[in-house]
Amino acid sequence: MEFNVQTLSTDAVRQIAGGEVAVESAVSDAESGGIQKILTVAADARVLSAEAVNGVAEVTGRVNFKLAYTDKNGEPGSIDYFNDFTDRLETGESSGNIYATVAVTDADATLNGGAVLTAVVSIKVYTIDKENLSCLTEADEACYTEKGTLALSRYVTSVRHTVDLNDQIETGTSVDKILLFDNSAVITDINVGVENMLVSGEAVSVITYTADGKIVSEQLIMPFSEEIAAPSLAMGQKAYGCATVKQAKIILSGVEGGNVIRAELGVELEIRVFACEEQQFVSDIFSTECELEKTMASLNVKLPLGSASFKRKVTGQVSLDSDMPAVREVIAVAGASNNVASVVINGISDTENDKLNITIEGIVNACILYSDENGLNSVNAEIPYSETFALSGDMKNATSVTACGIVCDAEARARRDKEIEFSAKLVITADAGESKCVNVIGAIAEGEKKTVNDCTLSIYVAEEGDGIWDAAKALCARPDSILSQNPAVVFPLKGGEKIKFMRKAAVL
Repeated sequence: MEFNVQTLSTDAVRQIAGGEVAVESAVSDAESGGIQKILTVAADARVLSAEAVNGVAEVTGRVNFKLAYTDKNGEPGSIDYFNDFTDRLETGESSGNIYATVAVTDADATLNGGAVLTAVVSIKVYTIDKENLSCLTEADEACYTEKGTLALSRYVTSVRHTVDLNDQIETGTSVDKILLFDNSAVITDINVGVENMLVSGEAVSVITYTADGKIVSEQLIMPFSEEIAAPSLAMGQKAYGCATVKQAKIILSGVEGGNVIRAELGVELEIRVFACEEQQFVSDIFSTECELEKTMASLNVKLPLGSASFKRKVTGQVSLDSDMPAVREVIAVAGASNNVASVVINGISDTENDKLNITIEGIVNACILYSDENGLNSVNAEIPYSETFALSGDMKNATSVTACGIVCDAEARARRDKEIEFSAKLVITADAGESKCVNVIGAIAEGEKKTVNDCTLSIYVAEEGDGIWDAAKALCARPDSILSQNPAVVFPLKGGEKIKFMRKAAVL
């Protein structure tokens, strides 16, 4: 007998390392001009390079600190400070292609002969695994086979592309100085076509500046829709991506009393594309002539299902300590960020059984600038959220979901003397995948010849759930022959039915 055993391959993203690193920078009084009180510190991070050598991933990144303060004269000031870092993480992998993501989970500033800036950076390192496994795909015509279809994931390509965005604010006044320039970006949709893909998303810039002795904060939302060419792309492929603000610049122009603030961003899109390909395989096999010696194997398949984006408003309250003066006026919200902590899969909706409910939990962080009887002050807002969203289409089969997001439309207002009401809009993208463990026949060989059953009539008493395949193996007969002799039997069986098989006519 001849058997066709092929090597099947499936690709999947796997996290191979993770950790945290504390990045610290010292800002002297000479650099800042003298800091009396820290108002707010924010930080963001991006990856510069990631390499794997001898089981260690070396990740180099850059943290951008943004500090706002008041000087010894009570005037507001700010400073941007950059600090590069390198961290080495054990991966257990000898070598291979890797990539990394970084996110600032905490930022702080203290005064100690200047300002000491600290950021805690979370690092995650990934690789794209290829799992190979032998699998029986065809068999000799003398065998009876039951076939299945296996969906396999194939890594297609990675694409990096920079989108240049710009927008401007007509202030209607004379700008004294720019205090803070906060930027973030997110991909909301990727539509893969033939040799190109359309990537959509939005970038948010929040510019805080002083004019006529007042602090003003304004927001720019810059949507983008970018067509990116790649020769290996095809319809039906799935893509995951992330957006990072790589470059940010402010240009101040116009005339006195009518300054224009122009924001220019370079947003880097990093996208990985996968194809789902179907492969037929032999899920079960038997022969009426001989025993078949089968070796079973398991293949773990992780299929990309796509992405979905959501927007949701969240609200919360910030309370001042009892010994702090009352709020006179809320001035601005700075450094708002969305830190996604977890994604929980709840299951199929009871009311909409074609959708999968997920709960995304996280914290919105922001700094609220306000005035009190002593002048300019600030308070940090930490607003937890737990929001439920629905995934539809292929994504309702998800067994794993990851999410990331940004914040826009952050606002605050004084509610009572020592209470501030905060609100913001979340923009979240969820990436869904499905994991399956499929049992396949990895190897097969002919065994001993079977003893010929000379019985004129054989009867098989079915168990609940039995199909034609179970009856055929038990009776050692062709499935089509069994069906032709038992036309009234309905499969799958309820249990207790008697399947009769006549091998030859009885001699009277």
